[in-house]
Amino acid sequence: MHEWFRRISIFILLAAVILLAFALTLQPLDVAASAQTGARAGKADFYVSLEGKDSWSGTLETPNTAKSDGPFATLDRARRAIHDLKKGSRNTPIVVMVRGGTYFLSAPLKFDRGDSGKANAPVVYDAYPGEKPVISGGRRITGWSNPSGNTWTVKLNSNEYQNFEGLYFNDERRSWRSLPAQRSVPNPLFT
Repeated sequence: MHEWFRRISIFILLAAVILLAFALTLQPLDVAASAQTGARAGKADFYVSLEGKDSWSGTLETPNTAKSDGPFATLDRARRAIHDLKKGSRNTPIVVMVRGGTYFLSAPLKFDRGDSGKANAPVVYDAYPGEKPVISGGRRITGWSNPSGNTWTVKLNSNEYQNFEGLYFNDERRSWRSLPAQRSVPNPLFT
């Protein structure tokens, strides 16, 4: 009976090892996917928000009640914080959650080789759950007037707005009308 019990135990152990090996081949470990799953749950190493300040830690989703700490204000500050974090021996994913709103860039946001992660420690930038961040290279135009009641106008400095390509209002592209043909202005937006 003892020999029979030993053979059954070996058979059960061998079956368990085979099942475990089979299960591992069906479910490969995907570090990037697990980092994105964490990001989708709202968990991050750093946060960026229009309500943030680049002098803060960037580790809080929203500003604290004392307004002494909270998220970063810019993506570039989060990028620099990741550089600092990677100087250590970190071997886990790094997640940055970007809160909703439009982030106007005053200069190009540049990423280089040093900004990337590793296979086992990817760097993931993701939208905060349920929010829509927009990163814009455009500029906000202020000073609009409506003298006629149905036509909005604004005066632009031609030195500052040399590459005017599109006009957006409430997330929709709007058409802009040119000046009458008898006016000789190189670009119809500049008066």
